[in-house]
Amino acid sequence: MSDIVVSYETAHFPIGEIQFKDLLSAELEESGINKSQLANMIGVSNSRISDCLSGRSEPSFQIFKRICKVMNINPAVALGI
Repeated sequence: MSDIVVSYETAHFPIGEIQFKDLLSAELEESGINKSQLANMIGVSNSRISDCLSGRSEPSFQIFKRICKVMNINPAVALGI
């Protein structure tokens, strides 16, 4: 029975890879932290966080690590591993 359910869900409700910007946005909303607060917490400019949230740019590895630590995001999930 479970194979039928998995097959149906895969065909009708596929779950695509989550983009970091969407994950970060959801985590900010859930935590009640705004982008200015996050920027201050990890030592970057507000515009750097805005660029990450809009998808204009990906964070550097160092910024990615700081965001994951501060927001308690599993890096493997954020990388799609």
